[in-house]
Amino acid sequence: MMVILQEIVEGEIITINNEPDNPKRFNETINAYVKNSESILIDITSFTRLFLYSLLNITLLHNKQSDILYSEPQEYTMNFSQGLEKIIILPNYPGIPDQSKKVLMIMFLGWESRRAESVVEEFDPDLLITFYETSQNNEREKWNAITIEQCKKLLESSETNSVSALTPNETIAKLEEIYEVHHDEYDICIVNIGPKSQCLAIAEFSQNHEDVQVLYPKPYKWTQELPEDEIKDPVSSGIGRTFFFQYPLMHK
Repeated sequence: MMVILQEIVEGEIITINNEPDNPKRFNETINAYVKNSESILIDITSFTRLFLYSLLNITLLHNKQSDILYSEPQEYTMNFSQGLEKIIILPNYPGIPDQSKKVLMIMFLGWESRRAESVVEEFDPDLLITFYETSQNNEREKWNAITIEQCKKLLESSETNSVSALTPNETIAKLEEIYEVHHDEYDICIVNIGPKSQCLAIAEFSQNHEDVQVLYPKPYKWTQELPEDEIKDPVSSGIGRTFFFQYPLMHK
């Protein structure tokens, strides 16, 4: 698989190899473009989370203001991925591990309950705090209800928070509250198996707290990587609403 980046103003296409565990070449390639750009427009709709976290990290390091677009699909499938291959500590968000502290895992939930449960079982945190999606939109509310049903076991065994993926600035505020209460006693790690737009909040929050670690739960297979005759349903279909964010979210 190839990752294609397109610079809108000049129409330049840059092709780099996909490095799923450590996007070093991606960072090197895109860094100069971000550093030398006066304005940045990012459409995160089709970004993988690994590359999205890297790009957000670069924009924050260069103190760049960015305009971010995200178009949600009209419909989703629950068949996103298969299994859990490994849990990756993201290179730009390694945290500062302290063996004297207990471990707090903050998890953003979606409807991939099996992968979420596998992450918790493998990492075995001392404290689990979960976030689940809430929305006033009827279509999204249907999927939010599925998340609550699918992840019932995790929600019952954790401290829970409800947030909207469309207000990631409010997510940052909640993360700050959790950090203030727990960072002296716990090493804090964050994993997002929920809405992609929450990566905006997670990246910015973690950039402000270098002791916070961000994890990426890599599945054995993504649905789109399967042979065509094995794909029962597409991951998503159609184009729904498009949302606009100014980044960083919490302007200084």
